[in-house]
Amino acid sequence: MIACWSAPQHDKVRTVDFLFCHVFFRIMTHHIKMFSAAAILRFCLFAFAVMIVSCGGKNAAPTTSTTVRGGYLPVTSGLPLFVGIEQGYFKEEGITIESQLFQTSNQLADALLANRIDMDAGTSSFVLAGLAQEPERLNLLRVALCIEVDSTRWMSRLVVSANSPWKSIEDIRTQKESLMIGCFPGIAVKTFTGMYCESLGAWSVLPQFTELPPPAQMGALMAGSVQAVMALEPMGSILIAGGQCRELERAPIERHVLGTWAGGYYSFAEPFVTKNPAQAQAILRALDKAVRFIEQSPDSAKQYLKQYAALTNDAALALTPIPYFRFPSAYTHTNLYRVADVLTQKGVLKSTDMSKIRFLQREGQ
Repeated sequence: MIACWSAPQHDKVRTVDFLFCHVFFRIMTHHIKMFSAAAILRFCLFAFAVMIVSCGGKNAAPTTSTTVRGGYLPVTSGLPLFVGIEQGYFKEEGITIESQLFQTSNQLADALLANRIDMDAGTSSFVLAGLAQEPERLNLLRVALCIEVDSTRWMSRLVVSANSPWKSIEDIRTQKESLMIGCFPGIAVKTFTGMYCESLGAWSVLPQFTELPPPAQMGALMAGSVQAVMALEPMGSILIAGGQCRELERAPIERHVLGTWAGGYYSFAEPFVTKNPAQAQAILRALDKAVRFIEQSPDSAKQYLKQYAALTNDAALALTPIPYFRFPSAYTHTNLYRVADVLTQKGVLKSTDMSKIRFLQREGQ
């Protein structure tokens, strides 16, 4: 009997139906004299095509699918997940994502550590730095993708109201009275904002800082209760897109405090990786395809923020930068550790050992 071969699909050899191959063999051996050479050639070509379809081509989708619970935040860091779902990359790898929306990184991390989700898409690196103080909890996850920013693809913007008298940083550096600057909630961003102000120098009185959740930032600027806001994307773009606010400085944290840094990460729950190593690798392959799509077609990728991040303002969408999405390497480790190092130096965190973080590498790396 002629052997009918199928290319491996995701490291599994599919079961092949040999019936067609057997019938083809019988016809050719018993009736070969009845056909001309041209007829035999045509029949062989037809048979080969049928066998390819029957046995499964290289790009054929898996016959079974694994459901994976994926948590995300309504921000740009979730783009690889959004693109992977909408472009069908997870489906190609035999993965069905059951997406769950969270509002904060702490909620997202807590759900992963409690095994209520299998993977998270875009938890803040501040959370990871905090977990580094608790080795027993840090062992419950595997970092799989790093979200990095710099002065070109920034996360931070210093924003003022459109009618503010300040036209540049120089205008506020020379202020005699104390200023109130709003910042994204959390001790980390508040610390970075303070470091930014310190880096400018020449302050007569160092500003005071108040934590403002994104929905309250516009109102605080309009009411004058704060003179400026250290906004994180995409909120910075949303604030200036409406025309009521304007940018005083782009990428202040990236330019003056941290340089290139990892603002977030994707990770897997350790029990999921242990029980489903093949599926974890399939997810990494899908994310890799999504990252490539984002790099090649950033404007097309950003359209998915309308659905998943409620970023429906086209002007804000156009202004919103896309961070770098990088798989773990020595380079990304350094950028991820930088956040913890700075927070430790400032006394926000106790001594941390970020080298204890466990990474999930793609096969072949």
